[in-house]
Formats: sequence, structure tokens, C-alpha cells
Amino acid sequence: MKNLSVNPSLNTRRKLLGAGLGLAGLSALAPLAARADDKYPSRPITLVVPFPPGGSVDIMGRQYAEPLSRILGAPIVVENRPGAGGSVATQYVSRAKPDGYTLVVSSQSSHLANPLTQPKVGYDPIKDFENIAILGRQPNALMVHSSLPVKNFQEFIEYVKKRPGQVNYGSAGIGSMGQLNVEMLKAATGIFATHIPYRGGSP
Repeated sequence: MKNLSVNPSLNTRRKLLGAGLGLAGLSALAPLAARADDKYPSRPITLVVPFPPGGSVDIMGRQYAEPLSRILGAPIVVENRPGAGGSVATQYVSRAKPDGYTLVVSSQSSHLANPLTQPKVGYDPIKDFENIAILGRQPNALMVHSSLPVKNFQEFIEYVKKRPGQVNYGSAGIGSMGQLNVEMLKAATGIFATHIPYRGGSP
């Protein structure tokens, strides 16, 4: 699940929530009434993607940047800040001024897996952020090369069990949901495969 989150601010929460709901419902919302002294947004908004360009989180964030910009009437600048399974960017946003000008596209890694697996992640995934909208849901899939002599999941498990340490698996990086899912699969089935971490979902 990919979420659009922001460091919370009482002054801008209603507008961002309205925009997020508009995106989630794929419908345009009428501009929300603002107080006379509320000029938000009066400058560009930064949408931080905590992973390298080209991955699923990056693609989803970019596809929503333009309609969000249209709804809010301000430019949306997408900024990739990869590192530590999304923790680098998420910590950065958690420390940004809570004025609604710094958003982050969160994921299972940044707001679920990392806080559970890293003792000093540097932010509170609940207290430090205000969830605006669910941008989409993406299934995790296990795929093998077509040359592998297996036709179903059970045959795959048997194949790996007969070759401990000889089968490699790739993921979007150490601590990514891809790695954690396979490690859970390994624990449940007793198989052993070597993790090959990549620097993001795209590579």
C-alpha cells in the first residue's frame, strides 16, 4: 500500500486531506474555503519519494503529482531521497517544518517494516505524520525465470530445498518488503536462498 503522508499541521491538514480524497476518488473537488490569512499553498510543494527513480513508489508518486498540483494550484516538485529502505527520506520529512510544503510517499517499508526492524529508525511512523490518502495497492509477487524446471509453487519449493544455497533471489534492497517476504517464506518452508539486494525497485 502506498500512502501520501505529511508532517502534520493544523493549518493545512484540511486542504491536503481534501486534495488527497480527491485523488483517491479520481474526481475533482471544489476549492476548499480558507481563512483570509490562510494563503496555502503560496509556493511549490516538495513531494519526497524515499526510493530511487523508476520503482513502484516513484512511479505512483509521479502519477499523482500533476493532479495534486492542479487541485492545490501550486507546483509539485518530486524529490527522490533513497536510502535505508525509505528511512532516510522519511526521517527527513519527519523533521521538516510541519507546514504542508513537504510531503512523503510512504510505503510498507518506511512506515511498517523499518520501524519494526530498526531499533533507531529516527521517526515515529504514526505520531510524526498525518496520513492524507491511499494512492494505491500493489501485490507482491514471486517470479522465477522461465528456464527453471518448475511449473507450480510446490515444485519451486522442492527445487530450492534440493539446492540449499545454490538459488539466489533479488529484491529492491536490504530491509525491503521483497526481502522480508522471502525471508518469511524461507522460515515457513525451510528453504535456503541467497539474497541479492538491488538499489531500488527499478534496477
